[in-house]
Amino acid sequence: MSAALAAILGALVLLAVLLVIAIATWTGYRNTVDLLRQKADVMVAAAVDQLHVHLDAVEEQARFIADAIEAGAVNTGDVDDLVTLLSGALAATPQITSIAFVDPSLQLIAAERESPVPVPVFAKLGEDPQWRGILARAAKADRDYWDEVGWRSEYQAAQLSRRAPVHNNGAFVGFVNVEVGIPSLSAIIGGLESDFGMNAFILEGREQVVAHPMMQFGFPNLTRWHPMPLMREVGDPILMSIWDPAARDAQVSELLGAENGHAVQLGDETYVFVYREENGYGGDWLVGSYLAASDVLKEIERLFHAIIACSVVIAVALLLSVWLGRRISRPVRLLAEQSRRVRQLDFAHTEPVPGSYIRELDEAAAAFNQMVEGLRERQMIRDLFGKYVPHSVIEQLLSDKGKLRPRATDATVMFIDLANFTRLSEGLAPQAIVDTLNAYFSGIGRIIEDHHGMITQFQGDAILAVFNLPLADSEHAHHAVEAALAIRTHVAGQLFNGQRLRCRIGVNSGDVVAGNVGAEDRLSYTVHGDTVNIAARLDDLNKTLGTTLLVSAATVQRLADTRPDLRRVGETAIRGKAVPIDVYEIP
Repeated sequence: MSAALAAILGALVLLAVLLVIAIATWTGYRNTVDLLRQKADVMVAAAVDQLHVHLDAVEEQARFIADAIEAGAVNTGDVDDLVTLLSGALAATPQITSIAFVDPSLQLIAAERESPVPVPVFAKLGEDPQWRGILARAAKADRDYWDEVGWRSEYQAAQLSRRAPVHNNGAFVGFVNVEVGIPSLSAIIGGLESDFGMNAFILEGREQVVAHPMMQFGFPNLTRWHPMPLMREVGDPILMSIWDPAARDAQVSELLGAENGHAVQLGDETYVFVYREENGYGGDWLVGSYLAASDVLKEIERLFHAIIACSVVIAVALLLSVWLGRRISRPVRLLAEQSRRVRQLDFAHTEPVPGSYIRELDEAAAAFNQMVEGLRERQMIRDLFGKYVPHSVIEQLLSDKGKLRPRATDATVMFIDLANFTRLSEGLAPQAIVDTLNAYFSGIGRIIEDHHGMITQFQGDAILAVFNLPLADSEHAHHAVEAALAIRTHVAGQLFNGQRLRCRIGVNSGDVVAGNVGAEDRLSYTVHGDTVNIAARLDDLNKTLGTTLLVSAATVQRLADTRPDLRRVGETAIRGKAVPIDVYEIP
């Protein structure tokens, strides 16, 4: 980078700044409106988020109780058990005023928030026609739902009800009724006003006020027939003007350019309303907010002052850019040269970039050098992946700088194969065979890895796995047996590519030799020894004994009496062994 180039770039930056100032001047009014809209949008989004947080917890509690009853975790005939569940849910959700279970005979058991400690309530509602209608709707509902706002004389306040139908084997057995006081929504709106200066509100339809900061401590003169106040009763003159056509500011409303917002003119001040429909809580709600345009005009004025100040600073900076260009050019050229070598993957000739007194260049050099080291290591890993597949082997290779020497150790070996798979595969297409085996191997592999084991070989439909290699595991016998049980359950409990499979498993413990075998450029990490052969023979012995999981006495000795379900088969002759071995089955 030369001084002339730095000067050209500086001039371009100055031109860009001047253009920004000009554009900001010409579009200042539109920016004001956009900021008004954005700020109001943020307010509405915050109000909606708080509303969801407040009421979503109610939905979750209703469904939790319904699920507990449906699952049989709670017996609705055990009043104490049911009251304990309802009281616990009520205590955990402070916005809820009442949680009840109502059966088809309109017998109600509830926990009410009448004191610091939830109070149980028992009632018969069969004579109340309103509750008979509620029961009929709940019985027909196929999902949880919010009902319309209703009046509770006990609290002298409107309540919002969440109802969750409960079924047992497809039959309707009642519903969970959770109530939230409407005044609590005003408390949320009031909290947003005190914390963020938001003027938020919730309307039902165009006239009724569900929530408003002025209603958070209650509202007088509300009744069962008039559970929520009208806008004119709340006493907010700005909110009262929201639908007034005479107050509509057509020019600002047009610039807002959205169906869910408009502006009104009251005296010398313009107010921007933004609102959003929320129809998921039992009524046609409108969550909105308003703010004065003058609040944003001050921010625009400060923005213009900041732009002018920045322009002066940039002009001074341009004078320094030519001088800095010469100082910066040399290390930048060196960085570019080494980067070209990295692009060509020539890591052998890529040299470290020296540091600099300029912090940014010094950090760039350090980051580049770290990147090169990382790429070199990744290239080494890529080369190793062609030879070593298991993840644990890769970790061992990295810790040993790419070398994995043969070792002899005590380990537990598991041999698994599929029963009658040859006969099954004769009726399948080649791709279906591959898909079935891949589905089977994937599940088995995850189970073995979860139990600290490693698969060393896939032989047709058989798997050879080892525990305590290459990473040490003092409980390898226990983990191997647990893995075998999990595999047997896994295979028996599902279909693999639409096929039902059965597996046989043999487990043996003893000395093995682990190491890499194969061609120079394609190695395989596996285990050898008599321990491996016996595990395979035990797997094969399952066919003779009609069993599915056989474990040698050597493995049983290492379990330290942790498996009371072991059944001793007895001493059994093993093909290739002169002396019979003691064999155990896990039914």
